[in-house]
Amino acid sequence: MPIKRIITGLFLLGAFLPPIVLLYFSLTSRWPLPDILPVGFDPALWLSIWWGANGLLKATVLSAIIAFPVAFLSTALGFITARALNNSPRREGLMFWALLPFAMSPVILSLCLLYLFLALNLVGSVSGVFLAQMISSFAYAVIFFTAFWSGRARSLEELVYTLGGTTWQAFKGVLIPASIGPLAFCFFQTFLLSWFQYGMPLVIGAGKVQTLPVKVFAFLGEASPHFAAMAGVLLIVPPMLLLWFNRKYLFEDITHAA
Repeated sequence: MPIKRIITGLFLLGAFLPPIVLLYFSLTSRWPLPDILPVGFDPALWLSIWWGANGLLKATVLSAIIAFPVAFLSTALGFITARALNNSPRREGLMFWALLPFAMSPVILSLCLLYLFLALNLVGSVSGVFLAQMISSFAYAVIFFTAFWSGRARSLEELVYTLGGTTWQAFKGVLIPASIGPLAFCFFQTFLLSWFQYGMPLVIGAGKVQTLPVKVFAFLGEASPHFAAMAGVLLIVPPMLLLWFNRKYLFEDITHAA
């Protein structure tokens, strides 16, 4: 049908046009007025990353060093905490505190935590940014797995206990294998929360923790659109790779687990 093809074409255009535009901007060196688009095709601009002059390599590595541990720890802790939360008689009250960090803007949350982090001497440090991002990512993981533990997982756990199994046997033999999809999905989501985070590195990092999102806005403020485009390309590559790697979990396993 023509309408279906048009909608599909618009969807594909919206999905692929921004990365293509960013890549095009990152491969050009000049943008003279009154030209609408930049000119001066120069692939050698990407070599500047390895020279370290623009700080993009360092920012990429730093973002990865923060995002991967945040995603792993928040997913693991959220998985266990959500189980305990579902079994608690004060579940409703505790859920409010779990929702609070995730419901707030990262900048507002960072400002609320700023005094505490100043007292702990964590402002302007990688560890401070890591802990700040853990708060919001952990809150997301708890909320995500609360629905998971309220459904099929709880029934499976109770079945193992009925058959005489222990908690360790329930986790090792049933719950962990049955939750691979939701765990992968939560890891992917919390990674994105950390990877694209701008407010917390800006406030808690105090301008000293230069992650990729911070670099993007810094280059834009310096009127360096080509370097900003390079940072943007680096920013979207890992999520696209994770999306491709986890595609079989994103839409199927999470539905079955719920």
